[in-house]
Amino acid sequence: MRPDPNASLKALGNMCETFKRFYWSGSTAKFTGVQWYGDTSWPVATHYHADVVNAFKTAPVLASYINGLQGEVNVVAFSLGNMLVSSAIQDCQAHTTRYFMLHAAVAKEAYDATEYDPGMIHVDWRTLPDNSVFPSQLYASKWHNLFNDPSDGRSQLQWTGRFANVASANTYNYFSSGENVLAELNTGWITPVVLAKAALGGRYAWTGQELYKGRYADYIGGSNYGGWGFNYFYCNLLYLPNFSVILNTLANTPDQFKTQPCFIPGPDIADTLLGSLDTTFLYYQPNDPSGLGSTFAKLNKHQLLAEMIPALSYATGSHRLSILEDDGNFDMNLLFQNGWPAVRGSPQSWFHGDYKTVAYVYVYRVFDDINAKGNLDQ
Repeated sequence: MRPDPNASLKALGNMCETFKRFYWSGSTAKFTGVQWYGDTSWPVATHYHADVVNAFKTAPVLASYINGLQGEVNVVAFSLGNMLVSSAIQDCQAHTTRYFMLHAAVAKEAYDATEYDPGMIHVDWRTLPDNSVFPSQLYASKWHNLFNDPSDGRSQLQWTGRFANVASANTYNYFSSGENVLAELNTGWITPVVLAKAALGGRYAWTGQELYKGRYADYIGGSNYGGWGFNYFYCNLLYLPNFSVILNTLANTPDQFKTQPCFIPGPDIADTLLGSLDTTFLYYQPNDPSGLGSTFAKLNKHQLLAEMIPALSYATGSHRLSILEDDGNFDMNLLFQNGWPAVRGSPQSWFHGDYKTVAYVYVYRVFDDINAKGNLDQ
C-alpha cells in the first residue's frame, strides 16, 4: 500500500476549486479545507478498507479542530470523507451547525437502522440448494446479535445504526441517482473483470468491495475473512438435504456460532505473517472469562468493521436516506443539472465527484443551494 505522491497537490487543487465555486455562488464565509490520509490504495482502489480505518483514526483530530471554531460551523464532506465527518460527530461530539453530505460513501443503514436492501446480499447467501431462504442469522453482518451484553466489543461489530446520531434536521444528503462509483448492483455478485474496472475508480466500486468481503484476497479486492466467504470446515451442514438443521442448531446452541461461524473466521497463518489481522482471539467462548474476545473486538473495531462486516444497504451517496425525509434529500442528478457536457453522451448522468470536475456552469445550482441553506452569504 502506498499513497499517491501527488496527493497533497491534488487535495490543494480540489480545495481551491471548491472554494472558488462557493465564492462564485455568493459565499462570504471563512473556508477551511481538510486533507486526510484517504488515498492508501492509490492508484488501484483495492485497499478501501485501510482508508475506512484512517477515517476513524482521523475523526478525533477533526472534531477537536471543529470544536475550536467560533460561530456557525457548516461542514461539507465528499465521498469517504463522510465516514470521517460522521465519526467526528457521532464518536467525538464534533459540534456542527449543519452537515452537507456529497456522494457519501457510507451505507444508508449506518444513519438509519431501518434501511435494508436485499440487493446487497451476496447471491450465494440468498437461498439454499433446497430453495429455502438462507438464514440471515448466519450473516457476518448479524453475528453481533449473538452477544447480548452491550459491553462486549463484539456486539458493536455492525454498520446498522453506527452513525445514528448524525441524521438530524441539520443534516442534508446530496446524492445522485446517476452515480457510477456508488451505483447499486442488485445481482448480488460482481465479476472479476467488472471488479478490476471498479478498482480503478469505475462503476460499482463501492458495492464491489462490500460484496467481495470474505471472498478474495486484498490484492484482488474485498478481504480474506468474514463477509460473504464460507467457512467450509464448520459449515458442512450446508450440504445436508435438511437445511432446517442450521436454524435449529442456531436457535438451540448459539454459542456454537460464536466460535464456529458460517463465514470465514480469519486469515490463515500465511496471511497473518504477511500482515493480515490475526482474529484468533475474537472467537474466545463460551464464557470467555478473560474477556479476550471482547477486548480484541474493541481494540480492532475499526479494522474489523472495514474488512469483516459487509453493508446490508446501498450507499447513501446514490440513494435517498429515508430518515432525512424530503427536506434533507436532494438528487443532484435530477435537481441541479444546468445542461450537461456533450462529451458525456447519453444518458447525461451526474457521476461521483462531478460537483467539482464538471464545469461550474453546469453544476452551480448545488453550490447555490448549499450557500442558501448554510447562510454562507451572510
